[in-house]
Amino acid sequence: DRDATRTRKMLATGMTFKDHIWPEVTRDVYGLFGELNLESSEALTVRVGGRVDFAESEAGATGDKMFFGPGIPPATILDLYGRYNGPDGRRSDADDTLFSGNILAEWQAAEPLLVYGGLGRISRYPAVTEQFFAFAPAPGGYLIGNPALDSEDKLEATAGAVYTHARSRFELSGFVAQVDDYIYQTAIDRVDVNGDGTLDTVRGFRNIDAELFGGEVAMDLTLAEGWTLPASLSYVAGRNTTDGRDLPEIPPLGGEAAIRYDASGDLSWWAEAGLQFAATQDRIDETFPEDETAAYQVFHLRAGLALACGLELEAGVENLFDEDYNQHLTREVVLPAGDLAAGDEVPAPGRSFYVTAKVGF
Repeated sequence: DRDATRTRKMLATGMTFKDHIWPEVTRDVYGLFGELNLESSEALTVRVGGRVDFAESEAGATGDKMFFGPGIPPATILDLYGRYNGPDGRRSDADDTLFSGNILAEWQAAEPLLVYGGLGRISRYPAVTEQFFAFAPAPGGYLIGNPALDSEDKLEATAGAVYTHARSRFELSGFVAQVDDYIYQTAIDRVDVNGDGTLDTVRGFRNIDAELFGGEVAMDLTLAEGWTLPASLSYVAGRNTTDGRDLPEIPPLGGEAAIRYDASGDLSWWAEAGLQFAATQDRIDETFPEDETAAYQVFHLRAGLALACGLELEAGVENLFDEDYNQHLTREVVLPAGDLAAGDEVPAPGRSFYVTAKVGF
């Protein structure tokens, strides 16, 4: 069950509003799941699984009237569903039946090498917010759910390999997916909701078709006694095939690397110097809307000490060179604050220091 009412006061006008953001939403979910493990040889194993889910959802307070300002006349939540989602969206209940299944094969090609691949069909019903969020302020403007959303159906193929040699480990994986009825958040209207003279973005949810693919490379390389080099690199791309645009909120090529020393003996301690980095993200959806994000690289220093009494100490410096950056999925500022104007991305923390202590018993 999800039910919440938010009270907000506009300091400029003194007006108070109450937003019934989840209007007495209930969701009952029932499911069946089965899995079969097959071992055709010592080197090859196959796992097959399937499940069916039934979901019944209802918003019990869609008759509540919402008050915003001169931009939108008072209306019930149900009326607002219909206004922004069409006649099919003017409803307060939804039923879904979902079918999912997968097959995964693992082959121990040689003692140090494991190869795997799989194919799966994954379905998910809309989240409560996606389906029944009442018209209310949200990051980026205003947000409203869509009761007429269909469930997502994703067909995905994955493959990868893990190579282990001595005390080093290397991993490679990739995937490609076709998603029917992908639940896509986007701007659906521009209107001055509260009458302050500024157009507000109204965001909603639509079903589209989409394609995604990506991969990851990771390693934990032993250089010498106590010295390791952990590193990883990942990439994901998504395409809205219905409208011929890139999908929003997709992180750019990025990764991390470090050099680490672990000392064992009477006094167990470790030290690490590393970085996190990301490339420029220029594959964006301007209708979402979202902006391009610049590349960055952020360094850190960390060290830790474990004592025999069970006490563990750790200290470090994050963002060592005080880099001014923001990650692609960072939210934007809604209202001006300090040096930030409305619409600016919230910057990541600058140089910071930390000390932690942990006791195990």
